[in-house]
Amino acid sequence: MRVLLDENLSQRFRRLIPGHEIFTAGYMGWDGKKNGQLLALMSAADFQALITFDKALPTQQNRRPQASA
Repeated sequence: MRVLLDENLSQRFRRLIPGHEIFTAGYMGWDGKKNGQLLALMSAADFQALITFDKALPTQQNRRPQASA
């Protein structure tokens, strides 16, 4: 699983998640990105999970399914 650590987490946290591909936002060059931008970049880069301390993230996202055309 490809996992992204948000910039508010120490890169040392990577050692606590063995068996996965762990990248930091800083390593990816994504420091300072707004949440929506970060999620779009993650999706395009094939990440499956984001670990963050950002408590506002869930309330800022539209989690309703997109309507089919």
